[in-house]
Amino acid sequence: MLLGVLTLSQVERYEKSKFFLIKILENIDLIFCFGMLFTGFAIIYLSYKFGIGQYGLGFALSLDPIGYYFLKKKVDFKNKNIDCLYNQDERINDKLFFITNIVFWICFTLSIAILYNVQYIRPPLYFILVTLAFFAIFLEIFNIKNNGKWIYFIILKTLLISLSFRVGRYYSFPTISGADTHFHLMFANSIIANGKILATNADKYYFTPLWHIFEAINSIILNVNLKDTLFISSIAVSAVVISLFAYLIAEKLFNVRIGLIAFLFVNIADMLFVGMVTNINTSLMVIIFFIITMFCLIRTKYLFSWDKIPGKDDGKLIEFLTLNFGIDWVRTAKTDKIDDGKTIKITSGRNFLSLRLNDKKNNVNLEINDIRTDEFIVKVENGELNIYQTKNRIIYSFFVILLIFESIITHQLSTFVFFIIIIIFAISEFSYLQLYSILIGDKKTHYNPSTSITLIVYFTVLLITYWMNMGHLGSRSFFDNMINRLYLTFTDMFTEYASSGAAPSTAYENMVIKYSTISNLMFNLGYSILFGLAIIGLLVLLNSKYRSIIIFQYICASIFLFTLIYPGTYIGLDLLLIPHRFLPFFELFLIIFAAFSVYLIFEIKIIKWNKICISIIVLGLIFFMITTPFINRNDAIYSKDQVYVTDYTYSELTALEWVADHQNNKPLSVDPIIDIRPLSTVEELNVSGVQIEAYPINLNKNNMPLNVFVRQYIINNPDMIISGTFGITKDIHPISFIEVISENYNLIYSFNSGYIYQKDEYFSNV
Repeated sequence: MLLGVLTLSQVERYEKSKFFLIKILENIDLIFCFGMLFTGFAIIYLSYKFGIGQYGLGFALSLDPIGYYFLKKKVDFKNKNIDCLYNQDERINDKLFFITNIVFWICFTLSIAILYNVQYIRPPLYFILVTLAFFAIFLEIFNIKNNGKWIYFIILKTLLISLSFRVGRYYSFPTISGADTHFHLMFANSIIANGKILATNADKYYFTPLWHIFEAINSIILNVNLKDTLFISSIAVSAVVISLFAYLIAEKLFNVRIGLIAFLFVNIADMLFVGMVTNINTSLMVIIFFIITMFCLIRTKYLFSWDKIPGKDDGKLIEFLTLNFGIDWVRTAKTDKIDDGKTIKITSGRNFLSLRLNDKKNNVNLEINDIRTDEFIVKVENGELNIYQTKNRIIYSFFVILLIFESIITHQLSTFVFFIIIIIFAISEFSYLQLYSILIGDKKTHYNPSTSITLIVYFTVLLITYWMNMGHLGSRSFFDNMINRLYLTFTDMFTEYASSGAAPSTAYENMVIKYSTISNLMFNLGYSILFGLAIIGLLVLLNSKYRSIIIFQYICASIFLFTLIYPGTYIGLDLLLIPHRFLPFFELFLIIFAAFSVYLIFEIKIIKWNKICISIIVLGLIFFMITTPFINRNDAIYSKDQVYVTDYTYSELTALEWVADHQNNKPLSVDPIIDIRPLSTVEELNVSGVQIEAYPINLNKNNMPLNVFVRQYIINNPDMIISGTFGITKDIHPISFIEVISENYNLIYSFNSGYIYQKDEYFSNV
């Protein structure tokens, strides 16, 4: 029909364009390989020449496309019968199952014993035990049946070790970690004390109070202190909810085992761990809203009529299978109804799929020859059996609308990331449908986009309207501030480019340039391994056999987030975007791609040693993820030069107890590295009477504190340079601090690594 209205020359141009487009799509994975190679080499060069410190990402982008190319030489992902890639044997290896469970329970028990008996420190043995426990679960994922009992068992064990690891980071130190955490708890405390949200300071969080209200309500209901409330309502709830929805998304897109791998990866992911445990803030709730929305946006629509297959609805069925499962062979396949009309069978050579109607005629099961399965519901409408992809479409849509609204009143910038991703989903879905219509020669498809224009308009209007009415009382709105911030950022970038012709030096670049290559490589090694595995998965998913609308959306969103976070940061957008707000969202996509690639490589039968190689890589991933220095700064095993210890040891707390007993009502200044935060887990020591205050930043003879607490850690690290979240170097010089103490103070008490000094003139007067 389309070609009938075109002239001959137009037809030729159309066919040539279509042929060119088909060739691009057929080789899009190789095109991406070349792009990644170039990007990887560029990042390695910039890391070496200008010190941006991203060696891990550079090596991942450089080596993985090469590895993928050789993998593709062994396995033709597009045309080879997929059965050879998957293990269809559902029998359990009882011996292996027994060994993995013994290893898990021994490691789990010993790790709990270490946490219970060792205070304010977690030795390297603890991390090794946790690594082995997670790894035992990983091996067990490939050795269970695809039924509920064993799936629940895997999920339970993963949550047990995950929550115990979070307990270790949260409760094993005398203070609640993170600067943002204490800031937000102040708001929650205010709500509990006053029974309402006060506008005295008119902070921007006055207009985004949902997380604070949630914590306040939970503290009242649970009747425990805010520290325990925070763990139960934020850490535990987020670990469970985000993990479960990551599982549901991966299971829906692929299969149960990939879902379980994604479940495990979420619980070790470092960027998510920061938001969940080490620096809890209101953006955590937005991440929860986002991943639930991702699940709700997976197709919820009418598919076809059972009675019109084969027949009138063949096109709808073929279109659905092509767009959602990437199986192009159905276009030329043979469609039959067998088993007295209860089974639709589609075959093409060695490829086949079946749709089976159950006896009650309320459910249809789809099974494709690569073990991918799905389930649909049946509704009897006007005497016909109509097939729908999921239940409760209205409920899902309602939740999407509600979650978007709730995210807007929870956190500003994280909601903006959410908004950007939804926009990318809509654009990529529209682009995919346009490509599909060109390839089949028909401008019209029967497919309705799940990310609709109505949803985009709703999100846009709601976000801008709220931002325009949100801000400091008596001043301009938050929206005005963001526009001004955008203007100043681009003005500064233009000025610096015009004056120097080089990329603006960013705060993150200035922060990492001081450290060695090995230190920078190790600092993010776990994240880099996950990134590398995700690249392999992404490249495989670009093949036509796996490509689908949802996968295409996730790939586009990942590429866009990567561009904002890394090139965007490098060219000077870091203070506008604040990359660490984008990273948890980006890591969620990496987890899904990485889970797919790990499963695929593990189950490939035609490559020797594949199981051993990928198992070693996953073992390294787990270890380097859970030992990431910036989330375990007090127990850092490597890259210690990039982190600094801010929590007290037991002997240092004993020194504080001495002050409480002998220097009552006299303030005690701590060293410049220690953050002034409430001590929350030292009830067995008498430290409640210690009036801790910050060491003066601008020290002179008139403001020298009376008593000063010095840690052995500071004495051992006098040349430390302290950097904040945005790479801003604090004006702190430990060596100067030590010199002042040695010249003007006298030691009046010491216990192992804790020392109490008193000002010399006061000591002599006494």
